[in-house]
Amino acid sequence: MSLLKLDGVQTRYGHSQVLFDVSLDVDEGEVVALLGRNGMGKTTTIRSIMSLTPAFQGDIRFRDRALRAIPAHRIARLGIGLVPEGRHIFPNLNVRENLVALASRAGGGRSWSLAQVYELFPRLAERAANMGWQLSGGEQQMLAIGRALMTSPRLLVLDEATEGLAPLIRGEIWRVLDLLKRHGLAILVIDKNLDDVLRIADRVFVLEKGRTAWHGAAPAFRAERDVQARYLGI
Repeated sequence: MSLLKLDGVQTRYGHSQVLFDVSLDVDEGEVVALLGRNGMGKTTTIRSIMSLTPAFQGDIRFRDRALRAIPAHRIARLGIGLVPEGRHIFPNLNVRENLVALASRAGGGRSWSLAQVYELFPRLAERAANMGWQLSGGEQQMLAIGRALMTSPRLLVLDEATEGLAPLIRGEIWRVLDLLKRHGLAILVIDKNLDDVLRIADRVFVLEKGRTAWHGAAPAFRAERDVQARYLGI
């Protein structure tokens, strides 16, 4: 049974429909990459999973529990840790306060302590007393990931995991995601750095104009240059 499963999801903003037929699944302990050009519906898919922009049709299930009837503030407590595009950390709280603000064991996954998050990201330990607004973009992304881990998730969802970050910081983020995978944490990730994301992904789903256009094993996607050209413009 899939940890997360979407089937025929349709979502709109007002009268403008964005998702027409999105289906994907994530199994326990695997990394799934959600790919596609800008504007194809990747972020809307994440928002639909989290009920931030609720789907009006289709089925979304996490641990075989239907999510469409559950409000956004309760979904994280079911075990989905979101690292949103733009990070959305609390600018007027310091690093430590950001991490403990949403800490919970309700997610049902591994419980993460402050010390363990600091071990993953030593830079956060060094900046523990700094306010959120004082952090660089890369440090904010580390904080957003650490904050999501503090909710004890069974599934970590990252929307644009390393967009706009310096190469050294990107490398640090991918190192941590690979480590989390080896710890058995399931991950659904959106990112434009194809080589990096395919290094840790087990499977790939590609969106085209709000529909699932291709899915398969990551090595197969890496080998199919025509598919990459068609759907990603590479």
